[in-house]
Amino acid sequence: MSGGSLVDAERADRGGRPDPAQPGFDAVLDELLAVRGATVAAVADGGGVVLASRAADEATLRRTTDVVTSALAAATALTGLLEDGAGGAGAGGQATAPVPKQVMLNLDDGALLLVPLTTSDHVIVLGLASEADIGRARFALKSILAGSAGRLGGGGRV
Repeated sequence: MSGGSLVDAERADRGGRPDPAQPGFDAVLDELLAVRGATVAAVADGGGVVLASRAADEATLRRTTDVVTSALAAATALTGLLEDGAGGAGAGGQATAPVPKQVMLNLDDGALLLVPLTTSDHVIVLGLASEADIGRARFALKSILAGSAGRLGGGGRV
């Protein structure tokens, strides 16, 4: 952490304007970033727009924001492929596809966990310094999301 301070990205709504209507994100992001090994914590919408974020330094935040945007676009495409190839039938005879509980990306400078929230299109993003931190981070995420469901628009499945 540079000088003990955190970089806080400007919150933006879908039009790219600052969005002050997300006060619950601040406390959750602080909790996520306090997880041992965490380097970035963010909340993004399903389209890849980062709504709020915290990071140890600005360069890490910028890299993560770029990766999140691309990863969520890829996840959307993958979900479409899974739905097209679904063999089982769900309620009403509709085809069902497996829904990912989380996506983990192994990057050169650590790992990223992307956890979709169950009742909104928001995604929690947690950047980790090392793959060795994944187990601890998943355990902490489960606890943090359970206690923050109301502030984030729904709990995640970790």
